[in-house]
Amino acid sequence: MAKYIPSKDNFERHSIGKVDKSSKAQQEVLAITEGENGVLWLGTTIHGIVKFNTNSNETTQYPILHKFATNTVYAIENYKENVWFTSVKGLGRFNKKTGEIIIFTSNDGIKSNEFNTPSTLTSDSILVFGGTNGITYFKPEQIEIDNYQPPVVFTKLKINFNEIFPGEVYNNRIPLAENINSTDKIVLNYDDNVFSITFSSLDYKIKEKIEYAYKITGINEEWIALGNQNTVNFTGLGPGKYTLVVRATNSDGVWNKTTRSLNIIIKPPWWKTILFYLFLAVAIIFSIIYIIKRRERRLQTAKVFLEESVEERTREIAMQKEEIESQKEVIEKQNQELKYHTLHLEDEIKKRLADLILARDKAEESDRLKSAFLSNMSHEIRTPLNAIIGFSELLGEHDIPKEKQTQFLEIIKNNSNDLLNLFDKLINISVIQSKKITLEESTFKIKQTSL
Repeated sequence: MAKYIPSKDNFERHSIGKVDKSSKAQQEVLAITEGENGVLWLGTTIHGIVKFNTNSNETTQYPILHKFATNTVYAIENYKENVWFTSVKGLGRFNKKTGEIIIFTSNDGIKSNEFNTPSTLTSDSILVFGGTNGITYFKPEQIEIDNYQPPVVFTKLKINFNEIFPGEVYNNRIPLAENINSTDKIVLNYDDNVFSITFSSLDYKIKEKIEYAYKITGINEEWIALGNQNTVNFTGLGPGKYTLVVRATNSDGVWNKTTRSLNIIIKPPWWKTILFYLFLAVAIIFSIIYIIKRRERRLQTAKVFLEESVEERTREIAMQKEEIESQKEVIEKQNQELKYHTLHLEDEIKKRLADLILARDKAEESDRLKSAFLSNMSHEIRTPLNAIIGFSELLGEHDIPKEKQTQFLEIIKNNSNDLLNLFDKLINISVIQSKKITLEESTFKIKQTSL
């Protein structure tokens, strides 16, 4: 729309509403009428009635689609508190304060519902509109509006596209114990996914002109216009409590100030009920208590086991200590005995060596063969004696294992016995040489000696 500015001698373009780019329809202003305080009322092809304030250049849209099934306004005239307009679906009256729209059709005495653009307001306050079937004219003051407010009643319930009658068994239950208009609530299961409620206004004058609106407390608090449709369909409504509030107009489009309500209760599945939640909470609490008690028992058992293990280990250590002390005493005793034998053995060896030296001297004087014999005998004595002395020194070490100590003692013992045998032989030889032993002949059997 363009506005001419005389002081500037040019035009200002003003948008009267956004147009959907995907739509092929073009925005056009088909009619215009002047209102109060610099307001222009426009009849458009897309946005219905548009209010344009020439002072602020602000626009306000009032769609008529919900009333006329079209947003195209062909003619528009301003008269007092109302704006009158036409479309291809009838004549309309728009209240500038409330925004209420009332439709007049051929059922109200108009010759045709289809109008075109010619219209005028005469000097004697007569509105004239041109239509495809002639001219319609009237005085607005003479148009009487029926203010009767018919009640609204609920008429039908459908569950999963099945109509439910009072007292009827459906899925092993009775959803409606009485007529739906007589009850204040309906109770549905969670699996009643699709259901619908039908209602009706008790105005039988022109049923097609009756309009309905509804809202559901808990979901939306704004009225949702249904046009002349009198059924509300529900899909996927979750478990809970809802209230369906319905209102309707009479045949002249006057809204009933009294609404009608119906409580809707959708029962949750058993796993979403309060009882199940309580059971689940109790089960969780008992499970936690059980886990805590079980853990306490396990800790107590582990504690007892640990104490017993410590006691057992303590006893083992004490026994090992006693065994070590006992072995220590044995080793010390053996060391003392070994030292004693070693000291006496050295004295004995010294004594025998003195005798041998004396014998050697005598032998050297008597015969060189005896000297050689004593030399060999001295070598024989030195070998076990060195072994005894060497292993005695080894026994003096403190870190020798018990098995080695036993082995060393056995070696010392064997060498000591060898040495004693050797000494005995030397003594016998000495006695023989001194002729203190005489040989006597005797008869004996060899078998007896072998046994």
